[in-house]
Amino acid sequence: MTRRYPIGLPLLSIGMYLWCGVCLAAEGPFQARKGAVATAGLYVPVRLESHAADRLGVEFPSRHVTVAGVPFELVASPSADNLFLKSAQWPDWQEDPSSYYAAYDRGPELPGDPRRPLFQVPVADYAAVYLLAAADDDPALSNTISFRIGAFDGPRRTTLHDVGAEVPRWNGKRNAVTQAVCPVAQGNLYLVRVPIGKAFAQDFTDEWAFDVEVTKQLRLAIRRPDPCRYQIRPLGLPSGVHLFGMTFLRSPVQVRVSSDQAGHVFNAPQTPTFRVQLRGVGRKTACMVEAVATDFYGQQQVVRTDDLALAPGTTIERDVTLPVTRYGYHELSVRVIAGRSELVRRETTFAWLPKDTRRHRDESPLGTWDFSGTHYTPNDPDVVGPLYVKAGLRYGMFGFSAEARQKYGVLAGNEPRSAEGLGKALEKDPLAPRRVLIFHEHAISGPHILRTPDVFTGRSAYQLDAKEQERFDQLWKEAIETGQTTRQQFPDAKLAFGNGNPHLLEEFLRRKFPAELFDSRGNEAGSFMRMPETQPPDFVANNASLWMDRQILDHYGYADKPITQCYEICYPNTNPGNLSLQTQAAYYVRHILHSLAW
Repeated sequence: MTRRYPIGLPLLSIGMYLWCGVCLAAEGPFQARKGAVATAGLYVPVRLESHAADRLGVEFPSRHVTVAGVPFELVASPSADNLFLKSAQWPDWQEDPSSYYAAYDRGPELPGDPRRPLFQVPVADYAAVYLLAAADDDPALSNTISFRIGAFDGPRRTTLHDVGAEVPRWNGKRNAVTQAVCPVAQGNLYLVRVPIGKAFAQDFTDEWAFDVEVTKQLRLAIRRPDPCRYQIRPLGLPSGVHLFGMTFLRSPVQVRVSSDQAGHVFNAPQTPTFRVQLRGVGRKTACMVEAVATDFYGQQQVVRTDDLALAPGTTIERDVTLPVTRYGYHELSVRVIAGRSELVRRETTFAWLPKDTRRHRDESPLGTWDFSGTHYTPNDPDVVGPLYVKAGLRYGMFGFSAEARQKYGVLAGNEPRSAEGLGKALEKDPLAPRRVLIFHEHAISGPHILRTPDVFTGRSAYQLDAKEQERFDQLWKEAIETGQTTRQQFPDAKLAFGNGNPHLLEEFLRRKFPAELFDSRGNEAGSFMRMPETQPPDFVANNASLWMDRQILDHYGYADKPITQCYEICYPNTNPGNLSLQTQAAYYVRHILHSLAW
């Protein structure tokens, strides 16, 4: 569960020492400000007290200052006047754990952890974040500051948008993000503008605030030796940035882009059409909307609206129709432009598909895993269902009702593991496939699975130790009971022997598991980032594992048993640093062709 921390500390709770944290000085570039910043305005100052622990004695005329028109709330503490990012880091960088869920994704374990400075700002489309900051002159410290904006909700949802900048050093020179230079006794303090620009507030409508981690430079982290995690993490040199103030700037135009097609997937003769909603904030804005659709080959279609006048608090909607000429995947950028300046930009994707003329979808062998609402997936069958139809999928929607699956011609593809489970499934859905899966990702032991099956090496049979033998005996009993009970209660049901590692299959077949108790070998190969043509003995690879299963069946006298794939197969990943969307799509096509060939 995400730890939620307040945006700022209540003024009344700080007491009379509030002003002691600020050394008073003549105004200079820092203009003392009276009164609070309007909550409905463009600026959102963030209070840093919860993580500020460093004091340099920089003098300001007030705790409430404005620099070049940007309001800041300075640190109100007698012992600190800035947040020093030297300790900011990924706490687990040395261990690089391989746990199923990453602790990092849950945010800091304790409030105030100097390794994970975390703040919150209201959900909105922001144009930029302004900083009052300077970087240490020590070359052993970097001058990079990064912001991770979104939700740190662990397995429920971790969605982050990253921006960052290089902050000039105390005795350095201004750079491209510097808006103003403020001489102080320690050197120069800088007003820095870090652009955000990208609109993503509409993706967080169920959140009241964005989590904002302030940290050092971000790098790609790929776990070794097992590349089970591809992730972006705070890594590299410690950051030497001293942060005195931080203020987010709302875009004067808040944008929302939607369509009436689930997933923005359109079938001809439909023409892709999007509804663009604009809402004014803070000031009157004269603008226009420009939509740019880019197909796979780089061809663009550009559509612009008429000129729009948007007053604060008002909303304007426009439909944007994109006459694209090629079927397939498209990227869409919807820009709100004022003069020559881009105020905010919403990026999304869509697909334009041919007219659906499929006649045999009810015979399709294809399906997909469906969390049906968990892990922040859609929980509305009328959002999910049309995508199954358009993709030609037949299996999935496990967590939805039988009526919802029927509406979209989908069958539950998560096979039960017992006759009892099949019976319950049929009670809920008489159309459920009459199939039972003996085992699901079961194994005998780590040492047993971390080797090549004996049939491929010519070695003598693997000798189970006492603990492994006990485990095998339990599995044998379970498999016999599952097979016999299913045959008795559901004679027409199909039994697949285990979707998992070939080592377990070999152990059962060399002991002559009764052929009458299963109809096929159930194969599950994760594949992940592997090329479809990856060769044996990599049993995690799709085609290689199918070949290995076939050899084991033939070698031990089960040549008449076919191979079926079930439950979970083929996960070509597009996480950071892994496969591109294009490569993922190509891999899926090749995986499907290989699977159908068997």
